[in-house]
Amino acid sequence: MFEAVVERMAIPLAYQPYGMTEVNAMALVHDLDEPAALRAVPGIHTVPGLDVRIAHPETGARCRAGEEGELQFRGPRVTRGYWEKPEETAKAFTDDGWFRSGDLGVVNDAGHVIFKSRLREVLRISHHMVSPGEIEAFLMSHPDVDQAFVVGIPDARSNEAAAAYVIVKEGARVTETALADFCRGKIASFKIPRLIRFVKDVPRTPGPHGDKVQRGRLREQAIAELERGGRS
Repeated sequence: MFEAVVERMAIPLAYQPYGMTEVNAMALVHDLDEPAALRAVPGIHTVPGLDVRIAHPETGARCRAGEEGELQFRGPRVTRGYWEKPEETAKAFTDDGWFRSGDLGVVNDAGHVIFKSRLREVLRISHHMVSPGEIEAFLMSHPDVDQAFVVGIPDARSNEAAAAYVIVKEGARVTETALADFCRGKIASFKIPRLIRFVKDVPRTPGPHGDKVQRGRLREQAIAELERGGRS
């Protein structure tokens, strides 16, 4: 998507920031002289007046470099709370005063802070937290794939498994089975979608910042199909 915007709108210095209202809009930004491939990554430098850490969303333990966890922020840019909503405010902060973004992120070996996905969308496969965006990006690296949307479905052995709804490019020859084979040996086996379905489109909700994919409905569709005996 980033590359398409840069190419079609001829904006060579575009970049993908990350932010939210609670941290005064922008939290992670880029230097404009960075390579385009790096500016396509959601992140990566913390803005002045803001501290960031990555912590396990359930235990609160600090994450090591390369280990994914919740993005948490502290500093004068961070909100003090939600107006007349003490319970929501209490849930939004850790005991030691860090704001819980509700988003999954990671600090890589270069020290870059990178947004991965919404925590509520994260797949919990066995003891792994898996960003659906990671699987989507890999599926879209196939030359016949235009868009991919991944959701979690219940699994008796691993708690959850991935299901993918894929929109292929015009004239594409790839099959659902071939796309699953494309994944093998290239991504971890537990990240390979249990169910892959080609669709013309996915349910979306129009909004001021573009259409939002209704992942809840996709998840319901995937569960219903598996209950009927669907297999990838």
